[in-house]
Amino acid sequence: DPTRSDSVFNVAGQWHPPADGFRLSWLSVSDRWYDVEFTTNLLSGFVPLTGGFLATPPSNVYTDAPPATNGQGFYRIRVRQ
Repeated sequence: DPTRSDSVFNVAGQWHPPADGFRLSWLSVSDRWYDVEFTTNLLSGFVPLTGGFLATPPSNVYTDAPPATNGQGFYRIRVRQ
């Protein structure tokens, strides 16, 4: 809600070495879908890691498999109604 100062979309990430991968978590809202995307280069664009999944309030968690790259990259989470 852009009119409320306490309404913030915040994502936390944590590495769980070595086999578990990288875990993203965020507070979720009912009736929303979330898409998780990844890239190793912001100029190349993002690729989807999920086809979208329904919110599971109060929070959602997504764990990405250990990356085949050197472990560097960027995640993006899209929110849809």
